[in-house]
Amino acid sequence: MALMNRHLSPGLETVFMIPSVETTFISSSIVREIAQNGGSLEGLVHPEVAAALTRRFAAEPVSLAAK
Repeated sequence: MALMNRHLSPGLETVFMIPSVETTFISSSIVREIAQNGGSLEGLVHPEVAAALTRRFAAEPVSLAAK
């Protein structure tokens, strides 16, 4: 986005302001990918959801093939 802004208007400055995790949208695809790769879901989803995802993906072999 910043590169396209610069292309369209070379004098334009682009500033990104990132909200806190508590006030932003988190994609379910990202949460699923974190869980599949054994990452921490703490602070991203309810603890019961994190536990369920951890159990689900612990039982699944990791596939390197694109889905």
